[in-house]
Amino acid sequence: MAVDKQIFFAAPKQPEEDFEESSTWNVINATTFNNVEEYVETLQSRARQLRLEATNLERALRESQSSQGKVQRSAGQTLHDRIFDQYSVAATPEAISQVLQQERWSVDQATLVLELLYEQRKQYSPNMPQASKPRVFQIGDTSNAAPVFNETQVVMVDQKVQALLAAADLMDNALAMDASATSGSRWSGRGLQTLKSKWSELQRTDEKELKRLTRTSLYRVLSARNESSSLQDYMRATLGLTSKSDNPKSLNMSRVMERVKMIPPWLPSPLLPYIAAANAIVSKEDVKLLKEKVLPGSGFFVTSSDSIPSAALFRGNIRVPMMADPRNFRNVSASVFEAIHLRLEMEEGLADRVQLFLLEDQSPGEKEAKAKPVLLVLSKKVEPDDRLLKQQSPLLRQAAVTLTLVTTFVYSVKCFALNPQFFNAIMQQNDARVLFCCLPTILGVLALQAIGEGVRWLVARRRKMKIGPPMPIPSTQVGTFGCATPLRSFPKNRSTMIEIAMASPITIFLLSSALIVVGTILTVRSSETALASFPFLPVAVLKSSFLVGAILTYLAPKVILMPLAQPIPMHPAFVIGFAGLVASSLNMLPIFRLDGGRACTAALGNRVGAIASVSSLMFLLSVSLSSETGLGMAWCVIIAIFRRNFEVPARDEITRVDDTRLGAWIAGLVGALLVLLPFPGGTSVL
Repeated sequence: MAVDKQIFFAAPKQPEEDFEESSTWNVINATTFNNVEEYVETLQSRARQLRLEATNLERALRESQSSQGKVQRSAGQTLHDRIFDQYSVAATPEAISQVLQQERWSVDQATLVLELLYEQRKQYSPNMPQASKPRVFQIGDTSNAAPVFNETQVVMVDQKVQALLAAADLMDNALAMDASATSGSRWSGRGLQTLKSKWSELQRTDEKELKRLTRTSLYRVLSARNESSSLQDYMRATLGLTSKSDNPKSLNMSRVMERVKMIPPWLPSPLLPYIAAANAIVSKEDVKLLKEKVLPGSGFFVTSSDSIPSAALFRGNIRVPMMADPRNFRNVSASVFEAIHLRLEMEEGLADRVQLFLLEDQSPGEKEAKAKPVLLVLSKKVEPDDRLLKQQSPLLRQAAVTLTLVTTFVYSVKCFALNPQFFNAIMQQNDARVLFCCLPTILGVLALQAIGEGVRWLVARRRKMKIGPPMPIPSTQVGTFGCATPLRSFPKNRSTMIEIAMASPITIFLLSSALIVVGTILTVRSSETALASFPFLPVAVLKSSFLVGAILTYLAPKVILMPLAQPIPMHPAFVIGFAGLVASSLNMLPIFRLDGGRACTAALGNRVGAIASVSSLMFLLSVSLSSETGLGMAWCVIIAIFRRNFEVPARDEITRVDDTRLGAWIAGLVGALLVLLPFPGGTSVL
């Protein structure tokens, strides 16, 4: 089969010392080939030749860059020794500045020293990108390991970097204040900015190289799997063993797979990000001390143990004292855990290095109907601090506050939009001064949330809990959905968790209910002139909540009998209470990291809490799909983006919540459902 087409392509010009000079453009006439297969093979051969040439050029370029890098590192080491080793002024910026001035240093020389310090810090710290080590991507290589963290060396390097930057700042200031005194200096005058920019550039370069090596390694693994390769060959390629000859007899494949399986099943998944962020270990000496000195005689009988560098686990049983009531296991487990902590504090320094968690065994294959208790040991440095994960930037928090102010203003304007006087002043008279009547509603909605978070802060302080600053969640339907308040320390037990979770929504719910009642009474008793200045709400909004409809049926029964589209004047207190009632009810739903999800997990346990979270979210999503308000769908989107994870466990997950707190949570959940369910004849607020 002949191909009547010409294909033109560019070939790179070969170096004169290796190849004969040839034309840059080659023309291949496809008609000279007898068949398509021969034509394709020729193109593939030419492509392989070009790739080989490109590889040789890349290797030559890499060798040239390597030789230049050695020269620069040698020069940087020499300059480093001048100002740090020879003069011993590593922590004195003034002395370094004097050396720079006397020897007439330039900013380029200081940059060489900064590059050397960056390489030293990268060598001692495993948290910095190791782009220069491509072996890091061969996960099956048993010799592949992150550099050992040397805190002392890292601190020394950081001190040198800060001293160098401070010396550069002194040089810049001296040059700016008296240019004649430094007339013979080679310092440019922008040394500090140049050095900071260079440090940032080095970090960006390593991050880009790290991503490039990741893509290259992934492409190599995927390319190694052709049609003739078996599943075992593909697994070997994934582990970095491209052929059978690459697997020496001394390499135990079972050990390699054990290294790949880094996370044990008994480690709670909500703790994994914080354990990784803390980058802390539990020493074998501390584990041995716990097993031999702390746990014996504490009431926790150890049957087996397991450990990894960052955590340890003791399986066992809680011994019930002979005089105690076995049915009152809640008090027994709390007493045993308290006894363990008392014995922990008796060992010098141990309580400052480790922290303990009394949890249910999450290991697979548990045959017992009731999970046995386990004692989890973590480093004291592990904390549920969202700042370590860098999930919420200050810019996001500022944007949330700004949007909440805007949406609260929008909600207030919407409530007054059906007021004839307000509408005429805005649309016909262009009188913006009428917007000041929205101010009480705006302040009331925000004040409700502030009071709720204040109560939460007081409860957290009383329980010695650390919580982060609340981040408001904007909503165009009710002004704000409330606040997302992160935990920054582990709750002592499930009772503490349920108190922290329900403090804010219960407070807002009760205050909002009172405002609904007071607002309705004030509306009924107001004069016609006063009613003309109130916000106007359609009857459909009043019937969107069963609880609100029930209150109106008792206090203002004629309102409920009106058509759904009829706007009704309501006191601003009613409008404020309605927004707070809906927001608190949404937060009390038992879904993941909402306040209701935290309380549900604390009240019923992790397993039941997980099932309730997924079921509630699916039900809320199904209801929102058939709703016209869009409130439920917006809440589902916010949950999916910001609140989709499970909350961290309490230190004592075995001790159950008492009946009083359990009853308060059930009452709050029932109240939330009464708010979100519609009154007969109306549609749901969702």
